[in-house]
Amino acid sequence: MPIKIKLSETLKELNITKNKLATEGKFRVATLHELENGKAKSVTFEMLQKILDTANRISIAKGKRLITVNDIIDYELNDNETKKE
Repeated sequence: MPIKIKLSETLKELNITKNKLATEGKFRVATLHELENGKAKSVTFEMLQKILDTANRISIAKGKRLITVNDIIDYELNDNETKKE
């Protein structure tokens, strides 16, 4: 799948759990599990913003760097896609 969820790596960098992120952001931890396990069919911009806003509040409080969308979701082009031309 060309979409890669990198939430675990980001949470590890912040030294927090999905539970902590969800509690601080006031959203369901199940949403994070579904996203990370590939069971989420979609993610809204609203949810993505909540995740980023919460991660950044925690990151800033810890004196760490700004978390971006690329720290949560990444896109990798399939080899098949590059060979279509």
